[in-house]
Amino acid sequence: MTTQVRTLESAPRALAQRAASLDLGKYGGVMIGLVAMVVFLALTQQGFLAPGNIMNILHTNAALLVCSVGMTFVVLLGGFDLSVGAFLALGGVILAKLVEGGLPPLAAIALVLLGGLVASLLTNAGLIAFLGLNFFVVTIATNALFGGLALVVSDGRTVSLYDDAFIVGLGTGTFAGVPLTVIVAVSVAIVAGLILRQTGFGRMIYAVGGNAEAARLSGINVIAVRVVAYLLCSACAVLAGIVMASRLQSASPTMGAGIALMAAAAVLLGGTSFLGGEGGILGTVIGVLFLGVLSNGLTLVGVSGFWQGVITGAVLLGAITSDWLRSRLALRTRRSPQS
Repeated sequence: MTTQVRTLESAPRALAQRAASLDLGKYGGVMIGLVAMVVFLALTQQGFLAPGNIMNILHTNAALLVCSVGMTFVVLLGGFDLSVGAFLALGGVILAKLVEGGLPPLAAIALVLLGGLVASLLTNAGLIAFLGLNFFVVTIATNALFGGLALVVSDGRTVSLYDDAFIVGLGTGTFAGVPLTVIVAVSVAIVAGLILRQTGFGRMIYAVGGNAEAARLSGINVIAVRVVAYLLCSACAVLAGIVMASRLQSASPTMGAGIALMAAAAVLLGGTSFLGGEGGILGTVIGVLFLGVLSNGLTLVGVSGFWQGVITGAVLLGAITSDWLRSRLALRTRRSPQS
């Protein structure tokens, strides 16, 4: 009995260590692809390596990185969140309306983030974690709900933020030549990475994603872990809306369209498995860079914006297929007899 208890207690740490050891192998392929793409574009497109273009890639993908970091938490649990685009748009629109109404921007940002947490607790986090409802069904519903609210709040129009110096400064300002939006996004990624790798909560994320029942038997509050993961995902989506609104200096009820699939592509490209329990933030960052460089490269080459969507969709399908093949191979390896 003592041996069994010790085994159960060590399960979260063992799963976290195993996930960490697998990361490099999982995102090694996309890293090679990223390097190859950078080399090709550097040789064929004169302006690709210009500092302005590099900063542009980082600047335009800052919101995607923040959103993808949040998505990583729920995918590590074996879940998914299709409503991040709606949270992003609603957060940006409400921020713009609050600032337009005279509320100080810092107070508006804090209020929007708090509102996003409450909304998620009452919907995604609560329904999925507490009631055990299917995450696809719930997040499809909340995507429609909050996307509709964004249209109602904004009356279907774009709300300008151009007159607010703080928001404009956040979207256009730099520090040591690096856009402030990029600094915010990288800071979020670093904090998330530290949470996953250096805290007990991070180990619990991997444990629940790897085997929820074993995690429960080892004393982990599985419901609480899922609640916090979905709250973090929603908070990151709202923050991404703030970042995007500051960059665009306006907020639109449709500005989050398609970002859920882009975030999923980045997470999967970075080696995080849809089955849960394997992956991490560094891989997600590499996935976002891959998509950002791909989009920028296609623009420089002169590929139509319509075809860029087709290519991005193909990359997402490839990432899903690759994740399935990796999972099948890992399952077959575990089942094979030891020599």
